[in-house]
Amino acid sequence: ALRPVVATHAGTLSRPDIWALAGITGAHEAQGPQRINFRFNTVGRVACEDANSVCRDEDNNSVPCRDTRGPHREIPAAEITTDDLFAFFDNEFGYSVRETVAVMGAHTIGQLARENSGIEGESGWLLNNHLLDNEYYAELVGGNSPNDPMSTLVDGAPNWQRNIEDNRNNPDFPNKFIWTGFPQGTKIVMLNADIALVRELDDTNMQPNGLVNCNFIRPGRCPVAQRSFQFAVDYTFDNQLWLRDFRAVMDIMITKGYRVPNNCSNLSVCRLTPE
Repeated sequence: ALRPVVATHAGTLSRPDIWALAGITGAHEAQGPQRINFRFNTVGRVACEDANSVCRDEDNNSVPCRDTRGPHREIPAAEITTDDLFAFFDNEFGYSVRETVAVMGAHTIGQLARENSGIEGESGWLLNNHLLDNEYYAELVGGNSPNDPMSTLVDGAPNWQRNIEDNRNNPDFPNKFIWTGFPQGTKIVMLNADIALVRELDDTNMQPNGLVNCNFIRPGRCPVAQRSFQFAVDYTFDNQLWLRDFRAVMDIMITKGYRVPNNCSNLSVCRLTPE
């Protein structure tokens, strides 16, 4: 869909510049009444086929770099522990725990398709999956105020139910263990990667295939994720805080692998240089 835009701006903006611009523009336009300014102000990204880099597939074979294929990147599996979730984002982007909690809020937008992930979720993670706001965290945290008792913040949350996505007729994926809710009769989904932000998922309560043996709220609740739960609470009750932090982690993500000039400001367009 972006190819005509890339062709129009050839020589001015690179293809990865336009992809980054599309992400920033999408975030800006998807906000609700409470808005901040998502501004695109860095250019100079280099397309894989122009960088004299070697692209490799999932089997580590050398393959041509082109506009539809860059270097293979592993993404976190839905069946991920809390430790591994934070380790992935630290290793890939240098994110802190707070920054990881912030970037996961991107799940406020989007949907899941069985052919892509083995999970059917037309409504995605929320009833309103077209609005960029902090509602994602409100599905993981209970209470009406950040000053509510810890028991209310933890066990007053929506009661996500462990469930299984049957993929016997989908040979590309095994059965998937997920968490589901049905507000207003509509199926919404949380992955273990989402639950791991507020519940400590580890090898003692989750099998390698993603089957979790504890509940989201009492009785039999999974332990609270002590390192990250408070950040989810902060974002639940402060949309502006989350938007600002989300903008910051987006900036880190779209400049990964490049040096940003020290004098770069939001009032100028800055040229990146590869690290």
